[in-house]
Amino acid sequence: MTLTVRPDPREPAGGYAILELPAGALSADSVSVTVQDAFAGKWLGPDGAWQGEPHAFGPCPVERDGDVIRVRIGPDIVDHVEEYATLKISLGPVAAELIWPDDVPPGPPAAALGAIHAPHREDVAEPAAPVMEAVEEPVAEKPEPDPEVAVSQPDWEDAPEAAEEPDQANTSPLRRFAVPSALALILLVAVFATLRYWPDDAPRSTAPASEISETRAVADPCATDALATAGGGFDATGRALRACAGKVDPDVALRLVEDAAARGDGAALQLFGMLYDGKALDEPIETGIGLSFGDDPAKAAEYYARAVGAGAEGRRRGSNRSAAVWLRPPAHWKRERSMISAARRMSVGLLVALMLAAPGPASARDAARPLLVEGAQDGLPAGSDPAGCASSPRARRVGRTPVSRLSTALCL
Repeated sequence: MTLTVRPDPREPAGGYAILELPAGALSADSVSVTVQDAFAGKWLGPDGAWQGEPHAFGPCPVERDGDVIRVRIGPDIVDHVEEYATLKISLGPVAAELIWPDDVPPGPPAAALGAIHAPHREDVAEPAAPVMEAVEEPVAEKPEPDPEVAVSQPDWEDAPEAAEEPDQANTSPLRRFAVPSALALILLVAVFATLRYWPDDAPRSTAPASEISETRAVADPCATDALATAGGGFDATGRALRACAGKVDPDVALRLVEDAAARGDGAALQLFGMLYDGKALDEPIETGIGLSFGDDPAKAAEYYARAVGAGAEGRRRGSNRSAAVWLRPPAHWKRERSMISAARRMSVGLLVALMLAAPGPASARDAARPLLVEGAQDGLPAGSDPAGCASSPRARRVGRTPVSRLSTALCL
């Protein structure tokens, strides 16, 4: 059963309410009303206090108006009910639970009767001068508006949003990409300036390599530091690499051999010649670690000759190969090379993204795209081979994978 509480429009000062029910809920001409607190379980009493026994107010007349039945209640109930209180109201045989609304005001307080008292006046020699007191004019109470009159106001909340919405059709594509392009250019300039002019203040170790290797405690013999600091020449490092077959990354092994060969180590040059020799196979290095190049007789002969010139034992093409050792380069040199490699990769990626995404004539982007793709597939910038990058062992090996072709072009 639906029970609705509304303010009585005939009593704008408050204190009265109308209980509305659907037609057919009540058949009598008058009913008694009981009010119970749904949570505390107490009933409203005649003196406005909540009590343990129910109290019936009324009887109250029942008014029928079409599909609605109205029962009018007075201040004996309205003045003692708080807003948003959960109540169970019974109208004769009909009971319903509801939340008391906040638009039903209580009635004004009743006027209190009392005597007028004059203040005691002390005897004085001369009458005091009259004092003029300002008397405030009574302010008439503003009548409360009729609760039934509802004034609809236009919804202005959506209007400013519609007015402030920018016209996206008039936004130029060049203006949208101007700020990102400028920021990317500034970032590239800052990276190159930092790498080019950053002072080399890293302290260099003056202790012999033998002392460094003795003072370092290596827990894992297959770790990069352990392989790099192994004493006894490249023969010891080669034996360690073969013993760690399957546990060492090919890039780590290649870097060890490359750096040793760059120092003029004959054993490292001999190993490079054997890697290019298709008739020889070092199973732990090529199969276990995965460090292997394609058959290149000219390269093999060149490295064999350089190895003999560096003092290594001469090897003919197809013979068993030997290993080499290198001394670990300074730590700051490795960090600088890693920073330069990362900066080059980031710069190339940003340049390619800007050239392909920047606004401009479609013909310019279509013309630039084949040049970038051709240079990336060849492993070098289109039409150039700076300092023999394409012939270096790292470029020859890394350029085999599509992911690293662009990096190979920069001799990383």
